[in-house]
Parts: sequence; C-alpha cells; structure tokens
Amino acid sequence: MDLFGSNKTLPEATELDGEFVDDIRSSVAEHGEVLNVRPYRDDGDLRAAKQLLSSIHEVEESGGLRSKNDTPPTAFEPYFADDAVGYRFAPTDEHVLEELERLIPNFYRDADVTRGPAEFVPMREGQHMAAARLSLADSDYFKPIKHFEISPEEFETDPYGAIIPEMIGNTAAGGGDVATVVQVLIRPAWSNHPRSNRKNWYHGVDKTAKQLRKGEIGWRPSAVLEGFGSALVGGDGEDIDHTKTRETTSAQKQAADIVADQRGEKGYHFNVRVAAVADSADEAIERVEDTAGMYRRFYTSVYEQGFEPIWYDEQEARDIVRLMAKREWIDRDMILSAGALAGVCHIPTTLATPEIDYSRTSGSGSTPSEAPAFESFEEETGGSEERPS
Repeated sequence: MDLFGSNKTLPEATELDGEFVDDIRSSVAEHGEVLNVRPYRDDGDLRAAKQLLSSIHEVEESGGLRSKNDTPPTAFEPYFADDAVGYRFAPTDEHVLEELERLIPNFYRDADVTRGPAEFVPMREGQHMAAARLSLADSDYFKPIKHFEISPEEFETDPYGAIIPEMIGNTAAGGGDVATVVQVLIRPAWSNHPRSNRKNWYHGVDKTAKQLRKGEIGWRPSAVLEGFGSALVGGDGEDIDHTKTRETTSAQKQAADIVADQRGEKGYHFNVRVAAVADSADEAIERVEDTAGMYRRFYTSVYEQGFEPIWYDEQEARDIVRLMAKREWIDRDMILSAGALAGVCHIPTTLATPEIDYSRTSGSGSTPSEAPAFESFEEETGGSEERPS
C-alpha cells in the first residue's frame, strides 16, 4: 500500500463497488461518536481557534526509556454532503471528545455542539471517488505558511470563503450528487518534554529564524548550472552563492521574531487529506483538484512555504480513504504551531455561503439576519433515517 502519493499532475478517480462501500461504512461505525458544530454567525475568530487548540494540547507518553508520543489523533472535518456544509470534530479518544464538548462553547459561545454517530461522506456503489493529501512545500516546518499573526490583513477574509465553494462545485449545473470532505488530522507535539529538549517540536527553530533575518528564503537551483560552468573553465565554484535571498524588510524581521517565539509554544503534528465522491469521475476529480489547489493558493507565504497537493491514483485513493474513515494517523513529518495551525483548523463563522448550516439562535435568543432558511439533514428527517457513511 503506497500512501506517499503518485507523481501525477491530477488525481485519478476510482469507481466504487459494493464491497468497498460496505468496508467504509463498517470502519466509520467502529469510530464511535463525533461532535457536530453549527456555528453562530460572526461568533469566534482565529484567536479563539488558537486558544481552543492550545486548550486540548496534551501529549500521552509511552512508557520505557525511549518514550514515544502515543497521543491519539483528532480529526477536524469541514464537509459538503446532502447539499449542506457542516463541521465536525472526530477525536479517536473519548477523553478528548469530552474536553472538546466542554471547551468549544467557551470559544464559539453561541454554537450548537451536539454528539452524534460517526459519519464520513455519503457514498454508494457505482459512484466515483478521488483523493489527495497536502504536503509542506518546504520540509523546514519552522518556515511559516501564511499566518494570521504574521499577515493579519491576509485573513480579513476567511480562507474557507474560497475553499468551501470549491468543495461544493457548481451544483446548479446538474453535476449530480457530490460529497467532499477535508480531514485535518492533528496530534499534539511535545512542547515541554520532561527529559530531553531535543524532543520538543521547536528544537532548532532559532536556525530558521536566523535565516529569515538574513533574508535567506531557499536554495538557488541555478547554482548547480553555475557550478558546472565554473568547472568547465577550471574554477572551483567557491564563490557561487547557493542560497536564494531577498532584501530584508521590517515585515521579514517581524516574521523571524514570530518564528523564534515558537520556542516554548504548543505545536501539532498534522495531516491534511481531501476526498470527494460524485456521480461522475470528472466531477470527483475536479472537486479534489480545486479544493486542494485552493489550499496551495491561499496558504503559500512570501517565504516560499505553503501546501503542495499530492495526487492519488485509483488504488491509493481507496487506501487513503480507508484511513480517513478510521481517522488513522500517518506521520508526515509536518508540524505547525497552534497559531499557524489555527488558520487551517478552525470553524469559519463569517461566510455567506448559503449551504452552511448556521446556528440560528444565540444565547440571548436573537436570530442572525443572514441565517440560512433551511434546516439540517437531521432536522429534515427527524434523525430517524439512517444516513449512508
């Protein structure tokens, strides 16, 4: 099973058979309960998301001299299914489920937070499915993606305002049933290891901060050609600068300070996976391509850090979706501070997308003027109809 992704320019779609659909439903049913969150309009922001992530940060350590981080992962899943957009947290640990159930209302005060049976995305035999994951463009995860604490003006509009429409697609064009899910799977990283500072996730952050202060943002590929040219004329290439630099600005120095300040902060290992199911193969491919592509487009920073989609072929799509249904962890060697992760792992509350199922009553009993005039799937069916997983 190859889950590293293929070197492809686009994802491939696989046609679903009954055995695969039943397998996914069984995996979802084994998960237990999830927390469904219906946010209230304009209630909560990225600072609230950072505080929530910091509040549930607790590393579980294995026993023995060579202790490991054995913390069960938690999934945050924005999804589009049954013509509605929703958000859920799917912890794999009951303790975290209880903590989130208690804490989410502290940071999203008027949100409806309800437990429910585990779900994934609706699918049936004969439909088509595609999938991808995101990797960091630069393996130096201290180098910042676009970050609300570094570039607050970039987050005046929530990035999910561009991502969620790509998850939905052009349903008015008659593309048939479409369901899309983004799974942000997180696991707290060691931030205060009791015995070894080298095990703390931010060990080595000072080197990256120093590079940013000097204006170093990457490697110059052309330096290799310059080296060959120098060798052809008998040179040794010692004077060739292999580092790409840009003029240091006050903003870059500020970014370096924020990166250095990650020392001692709470951080998270994370995976980001995208899957779509549709009646047509082209629609499933397009939803995955456009959704993952929007993450690349929005979160890429001036420091050449961001997300790069890794497209899956037919078999790889089946393999990764099996893991998604189980909320199963794979270490991708990607870590972000709670502040940086908040830009990706948060509940949007400012979007005007009509498919979003907002809570329509605040704690004070008022109703937002732009609340969608429809009920959720569960309310429409009275919760009695069994939804496909």
